[in-house]
Amino acid sequence: MSLAGSVTFAPEHAREAARDFDLKRLPADFIDDPFPYYHALRTHDPVHRMPDGAWFLTRWRDCDAVYRDARVFSSDKKIEFRPKYGDAPLFTHHTTSLVFNDPPLHTHVRRAIQAALSNRVIAEMEAGLVALVDRLLDAIERKGRADLIEDFAAAIPVEIIGNLLGVPHADRGPLRGWSLAILGALEPVLTPEQMALGNNSVRDFFKVQGPKGFTASLQLSDRLYTATVDVTLGQGSHTSPVPSPSVSAWSGFATAGHTSQASPTPSPSASPPAAEQPPSLPNVMRESRSTAS
Repeated sequence: MSLAGSVTFAPEHAREAARDFDLKRLPADFIDDPFPYYHALRTHDPVHRMPDGAWFLTRWRDCDAVYRDARVFSSDKKIEFRPKYGDAPLFTHHTTSLVFNDPPLHTHVRRAIQAALSNRVIAEMEAGLVALVDRLLDAIERKGRADLIEDFAAAIPVEIIGNLLGVPHADRGPLRGWSLAILGALEPVLTPEQMALGNNSVRDFFKVQGPKGFTASLQLSDRLYTATVDVTLGQGSHTSPVPSPSVSAWSGFATAGHTSQASPTPSPSASPPAAEQPPSLPNVMRESRSTAS
């Protein structure tokens, strides 16, 4: 939905919408059109304290300040995810993910992945990607109609990431379902069915994906696996439960990489401009330090 199609709150209701916003109890119309809520939050409560004590930031400059300050703000999710997942596979998977780890481990693993995916390696993938897109478009033309996600966008990351990780074509069918279930489990509130599907997807993924677990392996996947394992095992003071961050980095390609390409997202014009007021973080930081002490 474009921003032009959004219905903004009346002034007297905007402040109330911002004050009562709760990510775990979203208003019924939020998914269809979240922009009025974001606008209300940016205007009236850009650093919003939710009922569970979490902070919800809606201004770009505040988010940027948080992401850049790993000394004050941690990406580690073990405390947050333990009550949600318990000792289930989703807890191990997400807490060893590259996304949910702080430096120096995050830096080491990311650097290893970048080394394995050099400009030359990416350039070598171009011909195969072009051929894949041509095949998908030809198939759509023959059918005469298509679902843009199912028949086009979803196939591209599965193919590219499957090649990166050395997944045989015969084993790639479940990748998209696993991806959606594993990342879908990051939603603030889950049904028992969603939790079970997410945990089963992690188990199924690692049955075929664990160290050298695929029935075939490409040279690139060998190089990627070797680079990440060497870095992970070389950091003795940064150990974590199996699967290691290197293995979770593999599954991160198959999940986050897939979702970034195959999930419908608003166009840039649909996002309201960020307010340019200075960040309102000092008070939050002081309160956080006070609570921690």
